[in-house]
Amino acid sequence: MLEEKIIGLKKQLIEYASILENMIDNSIKGLKQKNLNLLNEIINCYEPQINKFEIEIDELCINIIAQYAPKGKDLRIIVMTLKMNKDFERIGDHVVNIIQSGIFLIERPVLKPFIDVLEMSQTVRKMFNDSITSFITENTELAKNVCERDKMVDSQNLSIIKELISIANLDNLSIEKISHIIRISHNFERIADLSTNICEDVIYLTLGKDIKHKKDEETEKIKVLFVCSHNSARSQIAEAFLKKLGGNRFDVMSAGLEPGNLNPIAIEVMKEIGIDISGNKTKSVFDLYKQGLKFHYIITVCDKSAAEKCPIFPGLLTKTIHWNFEDISTFQGNYEEKLEQARKLRDKIKSAVELFIKENSAFTNDIYYISKEHSF
Repeated sequence: MLEEKIIGLKKQLIEYASILENMIDNSIKGLKQKNLNLLNEIINCYEPQINKFEIEIDELCINIIAQYAPKGKDLRIIVMTLKMNKDFERIGDHVVNIIQSGIFLIERPVLKPFIDVLEMSQTVRKMFNDSITSFITENTELAKNVCERDKMVDSQNLSIIKELISIANLDNLSIEKISHIIRISHNFERIADLSTNICEDVIYLTLGKDIKHKKDEETEKIKVLFVCSHNSARSQIAEAFLKKLGGNRFDVMSAGLEPGNLNPIAIEVMKEIGIDISGNKTKSVFDLYKQGLKFHYIITVCDKSAAEKCPIFPGLLTKTIHWNFEDISTFQGNYEEKLEQARKLRDKIKSAVELFIKENSAFTNDIYYISKEHSF
């Protein structure tokens, strides 16, 4: 009886996956053909179906556990089904995001062809299909192959974003269109990630081997990038304080939109409290972006234009926070008066960093992000 229930559960999950495959296929087709009717149909017809499936599969899994108290592999299958059900729901949400941005772009003059995005979407579509096949057939080799392809999608997504950043630098009027193309690319990349999650679960189900959590100390750290206009004072001070006060929990860098020279007053006021930043080098935020670096937080410490111009970093989910601090280079008065103003600024930045550390005391890489805007 339990075996029949599990077979029925698998059938429902496969039917759910089939609807998602149709959603992905039709979203790609709608983007390629600029077909608004097809895109709207996906939202109106398919989305209610997947919502219904999610609820039914959850209830069925819970009922099987309550009624039969399964053990061993049977229990692992049911637990994996619950996890896949949640992944499926997220994939459906990502497809809807793709469609919404596609509708926005189709209704406006063309910025650029979708060729590279559509090429990536085909890779993602095949990954999702193969992840389901690997689950049905318990094919660990196919599952491992899907996991490897995730790296290719990450690379494709990065290339797309780099090109769009270059366009944005030349044409500020296209920013809104560019943000929607980036959104489409990012959501396809997330579908690839979720397909990879499914395959990692298949490997665990079949081999009893967990390949998800092989993280070294470096990847466990909270990665933070401080950004200001020139990386000459405010971002350098914030970086120095987080390194000193945050201990080993943070991996910290700073950069500027247009890097200049270290401000001697900033060096002096930090030296007064025993922190030497005189040997620091200024860096470009765009150079860091091109290196493919990943951050959990990007904190801008000057005017809001820095946050708006800062590129979208790939990989880890990034939360942008804005702290509004005065520019040392604008301080008025003689040298001593400027020093006194810089000391007050230094102390404000320290307070902001201390609050940031406190707010992130329960941080995990997967789920904990705080978005706050401070004006000091």
